[in-house]
Amino acid sequence: DILSGVANCILVVNPDICSGHLNFKDKNGHFIFGDAPGPIPSTGSALYSFVAGTNSTSVSGATVGNGAINGGISVNFSTSDAFINMDVDHNSVLYSVAGSLMIDGETLYDTLGSVTAMNTTNMSGACYPSCNTIVDGLFMGPAPAAMPNMPNNIGIEYEILETDVIIGVAGFAYQ
Repeated sequence: DILSGVANCILVVNPDICSGHLNFKDKNGHFIFGDAPGPIPSTGSALYSFVAGTNSTSVSGATVGNGAINGGISVNFSTSDAFINMDVDHNSVLYSVAGSLMIDGETLYDTLGSVTAMNTTNMSGACYPSCNTIVDGLFMGPAPAAMPNMPNNIGIEYEILETDVIIGVAGFAYQ
């Protein structure tokens, strides 16, 4: 862009790790990034609580919502799996996202890779009574002092497979 004259300067962001490194089927404008974690434990378990997230958007751009508003992720490092339970408020419709996640190194993903493993329930919308959700994520940040062997944070990207797919990101902190 600089050579073509479209821009006179650019900003380059080079985080240690970000959701853009994951193998998403559909790229979008929602990314979450942070410091690389230390070694991922092979034993033990941990709970991560919702901290914050972006507003959710529909892929077409027609609707915007509050995004993830609460939730948690329980992780069992011994079995390399996790369970997410999260509420997403989009365009005055509440979606309850719940399902299993697999752990592969520093990343988390839904149990069928990038297909449909999560179930979303809501009281209205095209997904009523349910539809599928894709979740991809990663561990981030140095270990908390109280638990030096646990990653401090989890960042996820979600895609609720409504008629007009809903996307967003959310962050969770070790509890």
